[in-house]
Amino acid sequence: MDSKKGVSLKIVFIICGIKLGLSLIFVWIYLRYVEERQINRVEQIYNFFNNKSSAIEDTVSQNQQQKIGPKGPPGPQGAVGPAGGVFQAQGYIKNLDKSLGDNSFINRTYGKNQYTHAFLQPNTYHTNMFWTYTSPDNQHGENRLMNHFYDGENSAQCLSIEKTTKDIIMEKCDKTNTNQKWFWNKYNQFQGSGNNCLSYKDDTLNKDNSLGLINEKGERNVITNPVPIKRLFLTQCDTSDVKQKFTFI
Repeated sequence: MDSKKGVSLKIVFIICGIKLGLSLIFVWIYLRYVEERQINRVEQIYNFFNNKSSAIEDTVSQNQQQKIGPKGPPGPQGAVGPAGGVFQAQGYIKNLDKSLGDNSFINRTYGKNQYTHAFLQPNTYHTNMFWTYTSPDNQHGENRLMNHFYDGENSAQCLSIEKTTKDIIMEKCDKTNTNQKWFWNKYNQFQGSGNNCLSYKDDTLNKDNSLGLINEKGERNVITNPVPIKRLFLTQCDTSDVKQKFTFI
């Protein structure tokens, strides 16, 4: 009798285990079903909004293209802005004419006023070949080419245009003297009065007791024999003329 009861209990336990296993399988299948449906739903929502976004972008792009018309003619030129600052420079002034080689710089003779000349020669790196393009706050006035040679007698001297002959000479720097004012333009020209620019020409320094070249000691060497020079003079500005082009080094 007891053995029959034991068998019955085993059968009951087996049946219950089978039912429990089937229940768990059904629950797992259901959860997977629900999960897949949720995933599919999310994908549907994402695709829906993504398609809508693409459609909106396409519509906006088409509308923009429809609204952009042909390019119109250029408008009128605006007002001219304020002038830029004064360019300041200091050093040796080199002429850019390659036919002279690569060593032609502005020099000046000894003395002052009509007894002086400015010309080109190879650089000796002495003070008589050193220049300052003055700034607005300079005591001698702005846009002057002031020479650094000092002979112990004359004050600061600037490159100037002789009033009568229009020769290029050295005069005492004077901010009221418009003949000393030079505009260094974008073409590397030193423009003086009117449309006239600094250039050079072949010339000769003849014997002159009032004129002299400056030696290495800063003394005057009186000219006793004719000396060929590349003398500076004023001529009509020509942006294609390399004789009129200078730069500082």
